[in-house]
Formats: sequence, structure tokens, C-alpha cells
Amino acid sequence: MPDSDITFKRGESLFAEGDAIDHVYMVKSGRVKLVVERGGKRIELFDANKGQLLGDEGILNESARHFASAVCESQVKVIKVPVSLLRSQAEKSPPGLMVFLKGMSDDLKILRHKVKSQVLEGDTNPIPDKMIPRVFGCIGIVAQHSGQDYAAYKEKNEKASTPFQKANENAEASSPYESDESVVLQWVSLKLYAARFFLESHRRIEMALDILQKLQLAHLVYEKDEHDQDILKEIILHQPRRVEGLAEFYQYHLYKGGSPEILRVDNMAWNLGKCLVKFSEGVEPDFRGSTQVDFNGLCEFIKEEIGVDFKGDHISLLERKGLFARRQNKDDNVFISFDRDEFDSVCFNWGLLREITALNETGVVNPEMDYGLPKAKEGNADEVPCPECDNTVKMGAKFCSECGHKMEWAA
Repeated sequence: MPDSDITFKRGESLFAEGDAIDHVYMVKSGRVKLVVERGGKRIELFDANKGQLLGDEGILNESARHFASAVCESQVKVIKVPVSLLRSQAEKSPPGLMVFLKGMSDDLKILRHKVKSQVLEGDTNPIPDKMIPRVFGCIGIVAQHSGQDYAAYKEKNEKASTPFQKANENAEASSPYESDESVVLQWVSLKLYAARFFLESHRRIEMALDILQKLQLAHLVYEKDEHDQDILKEIILHQPRRVEGLAEFYQYHLYKGGSPEILRVDNMAWNLGKCLVKFSEGVEPDFRGSTQVDFNGLCEFIKEEIGVDFKGDHISLLERKGLFARRQNKDDNVFISFDRDEFDSVCFNWGLLREITALNETGVVNPEMDYGLPKAKEGNADEVPCPECDNTVKMGAKFCSECGHKMEWAA
């Protein structure tokens, strides 16, 4: 039987949903994800691994089309066979065998479409709201109880030629979150705990780890398997207590009752909060735990950082989101006081929640996307460039007048 061995790179597609079935693919190695797109969001159905067939429903049904798109999750090797060749061979089969094959094909079609319907009718978000505490709680708790000390691990591996060294030769600079709490966690162990103790899928844990890596809270170490495929081996996790803290923060406000406004990330409030934390770095709090900074100096800093004139409305915005700051006069000067630790913790959690929201909206973690506010254009602090078309947009405008792009502070 003539066939063709083809290698696809990670991220490449074998076919798209709705395409006519011209070939049947048998997966020789790697992992293929069957997905559909709805409303601009990628929804995952199931995986196809070594030995499984794709496009086989077209053998006995000439008008069949692919019910989902096939995207390579790793480097994938397949055998690609024209469906017309398999169809002609099937048609030569004895009538009794043809009836049997047709029945199996119809049953398989029904099962696949049933899976597709169940997924689409359920919560299609990669990490649904009610799963956030469980997913990140799992990672934080398991890391603290089963993680290996990162400093000792790093010292040991620097003395030997190991996959760890190779994996980190081209790694970025040390994470700003690296600390004495940093640990190394075996992926096999995390998967085991996730499934047995938290009843959580490893795929959802992987997506959460992708978010943590993007935010430099984790570094994922891969190694090659016998098929020369990259497989996750270890996770270097920084600040596991803060990762667990997101789970505690989210579940408290989610089940507190009322409208959990603090869980809805407002980009303006988030960036203003980060500015307050950054500007007050090194300032000692008073006996009440309140940090006090010069109001005028803060306004200049915020203007320089994100191009926004800090006003009373912004303080009210922070209060509506659950962060309280008080402006007061003292010795002919104006100061603003706030709980820096609380601001720092909430802004940290908002950064994670913003990435989770983006993942749920698009179905993927985009390492290139920056959710900070755009900087003001030089020479005019009231104007910023549109990230889509570079048109000049007035600070505070919700949409670009040229292309209609929704500005980040309006999200």
C-alpha cells in the first residue's frame, strides 16, 4: 500500500474542521489535539496518540468532512494515506464484512459527535471560574509538600552535564521571584497528586503552568523521549505560597456572597495599584501597617510610568475594586497612605487572573501578549498609540476611532 511518512512541527495543523476528507492519518509518534473554534476561542475535545487514526470516517462515507481541527501538540510523525485508495479496497470486501465495517464506522461517528456536543454544551473555558482555586491550590500545595529545594538542586546540577544544564543554557535571566521558597517539582509527581487528591486533569494543570512560566513564576524543564519528542520533566516553581494564595484569595471572594468586584480585573486599577507598590518600595510602614508616600511625587511617577494623571476618581476606582488609599494633608504637604502588602498581594493575584481570563477567551497562553497599559506618545501625555493600527488615541477613550480596537483600560 503506498503511503507517505510526514513529520509535522508543534503547532502545525493536519486539517481544519469542515475540510473534505482526502487522506487518512495514522499517528506514529507525538500527540495531536482535536479542537474546534467557537467565538474566536479554541475548544479542546480530546487527544489522538500513537496508533490512532484520523479521517477514517471518510473511508465509507464519500461526503464526510472533518468534524474538528487537528493541531500538533508536539512534533508529530504520521502515515498519510489517500482515502480513495482505502475506500476502493473496502468496496472489494465481502458484503457481510462491509455491513460490519459500516456499523462500526457509524457507531464511531455517533460517539465522536456526542463527545463534541457534551464539550460544547458544558463550560468550555480551559480553567473555569470554580476550578481556579483547585488548579492553583493543587500546584501550590503539592510544591510546598513535595518540592525539592531549588538552591541544592541547582548546585548539584551545575556540577554535572545533565539535561537540566542543556535546558537552561539558553534560558532567560533568573526570575525576579526566585527566593528561598523556590522548589523543583517532578511533573510525574504533580500529575499523580492532581489526579488522585484533587481529581484534576493534567492538561488543565499544564495550562496553569504555562501561565506561571509566562509570568516568570515557573520554569518548565523538558527532555527528549525515545521518539525525540519534548516531554515535560520538571517544574522550577518560585513563590509557591503566593500561588497557593491565589487559590485562597479567589475562593474566599467567590463564595463570600454579593458581587465579587475584586475578582473582575480592571486594567486601570491593576496598573495604578502596581505603580503604588513600585513607588513605595523601601518605605517603612507605620505602627498600623500603613505606608505613606508623597502624593505629588506619586502623581509624577504614575504619569511617567503609564501616562495617566492620577486624580481622585482613580482613588475611587481603587476603592470600588477593594483597595483603599487615603489622601491627607500634613505640614503643608499632601500624602497618600495605604496598606502596601495588601496592594502587592491583590495586584499579584490580578496579574494571574488577567492571564487566566485571556486563556479562557482565546484557548491558548500567548507569551508575547503584554496586558500593561500603553505608554503615552512622546510630547503628549494625553495620547497613546493603538496597539492594533498605531493610530493616535486619546487617553481614556474606550475604542480606537480608526479600527475600533478596545483599549486595555476599557477591558
